[in-house]
Amino acid sequence: MSAPVRVSPYEFVAPVFFLAFSAAFLLVAYGYGEASREVPVAVGYAALVLAFVDLLTRLPTAFGRRLAQLVGSAPETAPADHANAGVPLAREAGAIVSLACFVASTLAVGMLITTPVYVYLYMVFWGGRARWHGLLGAVGATAFAYLVFELLLRYPLYRGTLFD
Repeated sequence: MSAPVRVSPYEFVAPVFFLAFSAAFLLVAYGYGEASREVPVAVGYAALVLAFVDLLTRLPTAFGRRLAQLVGSAPETAPADHANAGVPLAREAGAIVSLACFVASTLAVGMLITTPVYVYLYMVFWGGRARWHGLLGAVGATAFAYLVFELLLRYPLYRGTLFD
């Protein structure tokens, strides 16, 4: 029998915070009108489920380890090695800045213009994918968003302040 695996309580901070945030999001969403709350409520419940699964994958049990492998969140290296294999700060900062640019661009020109540009640039320059992969990803993500929100849910995507 192997020794019990000790897990730092800090491992649970992110999923517990996300559970609380999702619950608060749901409370706010239920305050909207009946038609206006459909998508936010669905997103809130999906976030609750994902946060709960994340919490379960961090448990130091056979079930937690198996679930982590199943959903792909198990570290590929041993925990001691994994902790030292940090991502450079500049790379993390770049990812955060790219998301901030996505948000700013969405506010300015809307989702249908920002999504393909962001997905293409992110896949090609940040992810190192071939240009045609970036193009397929950009077209696919934009088509998916348009089909689901505009056509299926009849929920207009944000057009941006320049086009409102």
